[in-house]
Amino acid sequence: MNNFNYYTPINLQNKVFFELFLYIYTPVYSKTPEFKGFLSDSDVIENYANSELFILPSISSLQEGFGIVVLEALSCKTPVISTDIVGVADDVIKTNSGIIIPPKDTQALTNAIIKILTDDNLKHNMGENGRKLIQQKYEWSEIAKSIYELYEELL
Repeated sequence: MNNFNYYTPINLQNKVFFELFLYIYTPVYSKTPEFKGFLSDSDVIENYANSELFILPSISSLQEGFGIVVLEALSCKTPVISTDIVGVADDVIKTNSGIIIPPKDTQALTNAIIKILTDDNLKHNMGENGRKLIQQKYEWSEIAKSIYELYEELL
């Protein structure tokens, strides 16, 4: 069986979910996830870039309020699946750079995974859209420009 590359912050909850996911999904998709464990900063970037998908199934805003890891994945042209808890969920939806699902909805998560991994065009387009989102809204030069424009408005 082949492996598909993905990167997700691993904790017990995610690992249990992915074991269930493998049981459901393996007959549909002939690749299995690879759990990486702890990665150095440079290895994280490499894994984002080499992944077919990034999954952040947050169930609480205490886990990941803003969603910086979602932005990191998008910057590497990796499509994302996350929940509507993360602060960047609206941007992901608006730019079609991933799929946002309700927290704890395992059926929606399973469907989203299958949808992205079985459609190479969708996967590619989401990755490209994610990179454009980062370049247009989240790079420091764009943030500085927005702050400058806001200051100009206020003065």
